[in-house]
Amino acid sequence: MDRFVGTYDLPGYSLTFRRDGDVLDSISDGTVFPTVYEGFQGGQPTFYVPQIDSEITFVADAKGAIVSMILHQNFRDTPGHRQ
Repeated sequence: MDRFVGTYDLPGYSLTFRRDGDVLDSISDGTVFPTVYEGFQGGQPTFYVPQIDSEITFVADAKGAIVSMILHQNFRDTPGHRQ
């Protein structure tokens, strides 16, 4: 979980991810949204956010470091780059 922790900039806002035990929390504007690990989809680790019915896919570089994420919500894919 620690490899996903950090803040990612999306158009107009940012999402912060923190580890809370075995859960990865997504935080936006002070609201905490726990995520559920879904496994690898398309070769990338993916989490489900039940409270907002969305998925988050983390994208790694060639060395395996997480460099960005994609928010899949309302039939749109919004990329976010790690700060």
